[in-house]
Amino acid sequence: MLAGLNIIQYEDGRFGLTIQEPGSPEEAYWDLFEEQELQGGGYTWEGIVHALVEMRLGDVKTAIEVGAEADNAYVNSADRNVLERIAQLLEAAIAYTDLLLEAIENADDIE
Repeated sequence: MLAGLNIIQYEDGRFGLTIQEPGSPEEAYWDLFEEQELQGGGYTWEGIVHALVEMRLGDVKTAIEVGAEADNAYVNSADRNVLERIAQLLEAAIAYTDLLLEAIENADDIE
């Protein structure tokens, strides 16, 4: 899993995927964010997660809770496997900026 993407388990048994500047500053997605005038913080990633899930993993929408703060985003779920699938999708979007651009274009209210 990329640095900046981590799955944790909460005391109540649920799991959380934390997203905090995944990859490295040299990653191509930073150039894409700049071109799209995006900040790249937690709210950007929250919008990207929502769009990617809608585009590719619609079956998990009801099994997750997505949120953000200024410098990070998170996805919570009772099912760790769901979070692993989302992390893999985020890794693919970071590696293939065409997928990331598609998510950005399909995201609602992204910052």
